[in-house]
Amino acid sequence: MFFSLSREQLHKLIDANWNEASCHPEDKELQKLLGGCREWSFELVCCNYFLAQILDQKLKHGEDIQNLNAILERILNIHEEINLTIEEFDERFVGYLFENIRNKKLSLEDNLIDIRNHFERRSYG
Repeated sequence: MFFSLSREQLHKLIDANWNEASCHPEDKELQKLLGGCREWSFELVCCNYFLAQILDQKLKHGEDIQNLNAILERILNIHEEINLTIEEFDERFVGYLFENIRNKKLSLEDNLIDIRNHFERRSYG
């Protein structure tokens, strides 16, 4: 089983340093997701595009480059603690995106998550 993270969810997890106790107390769903992937009950998936946007936003808001490097290093090495996959926008993903009509009623972010979920089901047509 898997769960694709939105940019907002990924941002919250980064800010909480991937720690359930540091998540906002009212954000029970995020705490549950993090706990589940820490127990290897399911896989969390984030798009590298969302990660790049978050890091870029933090840089523009004056975040120290060394802190951004530490965030990136933590994410790249967190697979030892939790079941997290960083999904790349490869040629297969981009090809599917351009070959298929996206839902114009959804934001680009929601469309990207839908497409990622489509691939997870191993449905390439």
